[in-house]
Parts: sequence; C-alpha cells; structure tokens
Amino acid sequence: MMAFVGQQPDSFVDAGMLNTIAFKMADERRSVPEAELLTKRALAVLKTQAKPTDVSGDWTTEKQNRQRQLMNTYARTLEQQGKYAEAYTAYQEVLTPDTVNENDPQTIERYFQCALRTNHGSEALPVVEEAVQLDKATK
Repeated sequence: MMAFVGQQPDSFVDAGMLNTIAFKMADERRSVPEAELLTKRALAVLKTQAKPTDVSGDWTTEKQNRQRQLMNTYARTLEQQGKYAEAYTAYQEVLTPDTVNENDPQTIERYFQCALRTNHGSEALPVVEEAVQLDKATK
C-alpha cells in the first residue's frame, strides 16, 4: 500500500481517506509503522493542498481542523508503537484547554496516558481538568 500511495502525485492523494485508513490500522494494531507513514504522507499533502471544491467555508479553519485530526492519528500510531514521548508531543498539537471540547474522551485519555508515561502529568492537568469540567473525560 505504501509503495502505491508514495508514487501518487499529491493532487491524487486524499488526506482524509489516508487518515481514516491509518487510524483504523493503528487502533487495531495492524501494520502500525505503515500507518505512521500513511499519516506522514497525508500531513505532507495537506500542507500544499488547495481549497477543495467541497469546502464551502473558511479553508484556513478547515485546514487546521484536518491538521488536528491527522495529528491525532499520528499520535495514535506513535503511542501504539510505544513511542510515548513523541506521541505526547503530537497530542499537544491536538489538545489544549481551548480545544478539549473538539475532542473525544478517548483522545483525551490517550493524551493523558502518554503524559503520565513521560512524566508530564502535571503539564497535562489543565487539559484533563477542562475535560472533566466539560464532561469529556472517560468514565
């Protein structure tokens, strides 16, 4: 799969589709290193992507949302490979106290687990506290 995706010009690559495939692979622990590479490819494509015709609103805002989704997948691929420090750094691009409401409880939990495993628990507390306040914490 990677060979095929790698040969395609950016204009033929659907970053959202790669993200969906990569997250599923990572979540199921199937070919996680390949999932990481798929996500990196999707991130590279997104950087240069022109506004798609199906986006009617502000492309800058939409692009930031897509970037966060891809970084969430990237963090998940790193986490599933035991690269907790790298995953924590990637999750920091996904989660801030201001973006907690835009994330699901599982992402917040994975972020906090990576923070704890890398001795960054106290740094992650503002996000966790906001998640609890917004009822976005896992039960």
